[in-house]
Amino acid sequence: MTFDKEVNWGDVILAALFEVNSTDGDVTIAVPDEYTAKIVVQALAALQEAGDADVWRISVEVRTKH
Repeated sequence: MTFDKEVNWGDVILAALFEVNSTDGDVTIAVPDEYTAKIVVQALAALQEAGDADVWRISVEVRTKH
C-alpha cells in the first residue's frame, strides 16, 4: 500500500463517518506513520467529546509503505 503525501485527513475522517453512518460495520483508517495516527486519533477524540457516538466504530491502523 502506498500513501499520497497530499492526503486530506479531514476528508478521510469525514468519509469514515459517512461509512459508519451508512452501515452496521466498523471502519479502519489506515495511516502511514505514528505521527499521522496521533493526529487522526485526536481528531476522532474531539468528535467523540462533541457527542458523535458513531466515532467509536472508527479505528486507526498504522500501515507501512510497501
